[in-house]
Amino acid sequence: MSIMNSSSRNAEPMFPSVFAMRFMPHRLTQSIDWHGHLCFAAWLLEVTQPSSIVELGVFRGDSLSTFAQASRELGITPDIMGVDTWAGDETTGKYTEEVYADLKDYFAANHPAVRLFRGFFDDALQTMPKGSVDVLHIDGSHIYEDVKHDYETWLPKMSERGVILFHDVAVENGSFGTKRFWDETRRHFPSFTFDHSNGLGVLLCGPNQPEVLSRIAEDRTHGESVKAVFELTGAKFFHLAKEKYWKRETDKHAAYSSHISGGLGLAIGENAAAQISAFIASGELQSALLVVQKRSFVHRAISALIRRLRLR
Repeated sequence: MSIMNSSSRNAEPMFPSVFAMRFMPHRLTQSIDWHGHLCFAAWLLEVTQPSSIVELGVFRGDSLSTFAQASRELGITPDIMGVDTWAGDETTGKYTEEVYADLKDYFAANHPAVRLFRGFFDDALQTMPKGSVDVLHIDGSHIYEDVKHDYETWLPKMSERGVILFHDVAVENGSFGTKRFWDETRRHFPSFTFDHSNGLGVLLCGPNQPEVLSRIAEDRTHGESVKAVFELTGAKFFHLAKEKYWKRETDKHAAYSSHISGGLGLAIGENAAAQISAFIASGELQSALLVVQKRSFVHRAISALIRRLRLR
């Protein structure tokens, strides 16, 4: 449901907005690196009112789903496309097919208008007209040459209101080259940088920008205040995601324990029944009674062990 009426939609939202501070993303997976920027992403859409959003590098889709959810709650209907091979690379590792299947099901059920383009970024490039993209999120391969290629090939697709987001601009380990490229590129356009959640670079590449974004880029003191607020508001999603993940893991292990204990109990019971039947048939009633007593003790011990496992 839209939270904005027609008159408020025409007015430029100021910072911070109630919408951004209260935004609660529906999808929070164990991929927590982007969680600190989700409130900012929602606010960015409120400010820019984009007609087209493209994400290069989707993975589990926490940022893409936030773009879709925020658009719906704001009452705007941009074209949204997420591009990924869902195969992984040397900086992220390989993905299992389960990652794409889960994401595809999620968007089919919750945001069917979002287009998931499974393929290379250059292939998706051919589907977008020049000057048509308002918000571009670059989060694919983090090798310097790859980031540079993605930026240079997609820049002509940006509109007069274009904003480009670069994730992982604070990461300096391994083969990550996004920080190096960001430090070079940010000099050519107004920009600002978030240092938390692996860093997010915001490049105002279009000449027609909302005043609130331009002020963040131009006024250092104001920009630091904005960044501090979004860092604080985004931190809660990190902890919520961890809580959700560990609860799921606990439930999974509890279910496994129940399955194992159930099967073990059945096996013990069948074995005991067979022995008791044999003793009774041969007239050895005292031996049958001992079997019953022993199996009862084992059953109680196993039950106590399972209870302790579930409480961990």
